[in-house]
Amino acid sequence: FGEKPLVFGGNLSRAFAFSAMTVLPVPLMWVLAIPFVSIGNGLWLPALIALLTYAAPPGRRGQAIGLQQSFAAAGSILGPLLSGYLFVRVFPNASMILASILMTLTALLSIAILRYPIRRTPAAALPAATD
Repeated sequence: FGEKPLVFGGNLSRAFAFSAMTVLPVPLMWVLAIPFVSIGNGLWLPALIALLTYAAPPGRRGQAIGLQQSFAAAGSILGPLLSGYLFVRVFPNASMILASILMTLTALLSIAILRYPIRRTPAAALPAATD
């Protein structure tokens, strides 16, 4: 399939899942929506990391992946904090509605990835092994 369609498909799967979570009762949510989050993450994350390695210069690929992991960790901290606030202050389903909106926007933004060619930067030549 290639990395770009996998990023789009993964984001679309996650957008569908979070949208379904806003309307499904909890028992059905676990059976019908949560698998699409897992499928979407399995499609999206490896393809995103591959695109990052293609786009970054060979000497800065680790830095690009590390930056992506830093943002993912920050989201893992800030997401539950915001969700807890919305649950208590707004209403219990507010965090799912916000997640649905954000994932739909992410899926729409990932359409732009489909339009641009991948610039594959070749890896630096490794020195020959010597005994």
